[in-house]
Amino acid sequence: MNRFVKNITLVLSLVMVIILLILYLVQKRTVNNLLAQHAELTEELRRGIQAQRIAQGFKKKGLLDLKTQESFVEARIPLNEKDPVSVLKLLSRVATEADISKISMHSKSRERSQDIYGEDLYRFPLVIELQCGYSELCTFLNRILSLDRLLLIQNLSIERKKELLPQLKVTLTLFAYTVSY
Repeated sequence: MNRFVKNITLVLSLVMVIILLILYLVQKRTVNNLLAQHAELTEELRRGIQAQRIAQGFKKKGLLDLKTQESFVEARIPLNEKDPVSVLKLLSRVATEADISKISMHSKSRERSQDIYGEDLYRFPLVIELQCGYSELCTFLNRILSLDRLLLIQNLSIERKKELLPQLKVTLTLFAYTVSY
């Protein structure tokens, strides 16, 4: 009888451990799901706060009405531009103002970027090669970022060659955008 009681106690203990293990695993899965939901909600909250800050910036600039937004965008993305000559002139002027010693630019043909609001957004891939120092490069990049024209810097490559020192060889790939109807 004593052995029977020990066996039953052992079986009951084992069943209780299994039940506790199952409860633990269920709780762990629930906690993991809640953590994932928390991470998603935190990201949504971060994006919402960021959008709110952008909207406040637009409000400060008076850009909340649609007409003002359209003129704001049109100033940065010109309409029906067939070639990037104006962008190349603009970048050449910025490079000259930044005291860049050597510059070469070439563009590829206009390519479709994406469809927005029934209008076609096109981009001009531009490759700019510079020979300049660090300070001139920083001045050039800061002036590009402060331009009214929307330019997206895709790639920036900086090489230091002994024959060029203290100059750098910089290759900059960027996109200029235009909208066609």
